[in-house]
Amino acid sequence: MSGAPATGPFAGEALRGPLADELIGVLGRLPELAGRALSLVPISGGITNRNFRVDIAGSAERYVLRLAGNDTHLLGISREVEHAASVMAAGIGVGPEVAAFIRPEGYLVTRFIEGGPVDDAAVHRPETIAAVADALRRIHAGPAIPGLFVPLRIVEAYAALAAERGVAVPPEYAREIGRA
Repeated sequence: MSGAPATGPFAGEALRGPLADELIGVLGRLPELAGRALSLVPISGGITNRNFRVDIAGSAERYVLRLAGNDTHLLGISREVEHAASVMAAGIGVGPEVAAFIRPEGYLVTRFIEGGPVDDAAVHRPETIAAVADALRRIHAGPAIPGLFVPLRIVEAYAALAAERGVAVPPEYAREIGRA
């Protein structure tokens, strides 16, 4: 397999060092990856996760390894719920196949799907809007996932967490939260 592209969502070259060794060891616990020569290429763009494309030497087969970011539990993110949501999304055809959920680490492994950004013109095309609407309908009609998501309560919890940690809450927050 050739190296990662120089541009796009990939940071360039394969991850090396103790983290790479540790993650490849963890991936070796999966029967489909055990004993295979693996390399990890960082994928940029995660907000609360670190993501890596998993390349397998001599194979076109690729995966994505998703690691929780530091202290994401403080944000109320449940990796178990994320796993369940990913399985549901794959089951209804709007997400990649989930290959594994590695415990106790909470690492999610999915199939890699080649793709790219959608430009501004494409976002506004009727067929793009129809495809997004169809995906949203399928998600909301799909099976329930565990967990509860109440956006206003999450915003309040994030503001409290920021205050506890000495982060200045923008004055606009107080004004807008009063309108909710």
